[in-house]
Amino acid sequence: MVRWVWLVSACCAASASLAQAPGIRVVKEQALVATCQRLGEVRGSSLLGGIFASAAYDSALNEMKDKVAAAGGNHLLLFDLGTGYTGANGYGEAYRCDPPAEPAPRRRR
Repeated sequence: MVRWVWLVSACCAASASLAQAPGIRVVKEQALVATCQRLGEVRGSSLLGGIFASAAYDSALNEMKDKVAAAGGNHLLLFDLGTGYTGANGYGEAYRCDPPAEPAPRRRR
């Protein structure tokens, strides 16, 4: 019984985490953050595994997004995020990117 309570709690924590860092953009190419400020390395993990691999993946990713937000970032350069029988582990880097400049409006002739 205790295991089920722990499992439900872990799943709920994973889904609640996403609401804390909704504006984090996940990218996998260094070129997309080349002009951004690097804030540091972030890691995420989850002890869920086996048939709960999908929940473990989401939980680890959400943990990394939360860490990016806590560092003041808005982009996560994801290097690796893998799941297995014993859980999920991931790592990446947090970046703060300024929004791109809006193009100037075209003048009518």
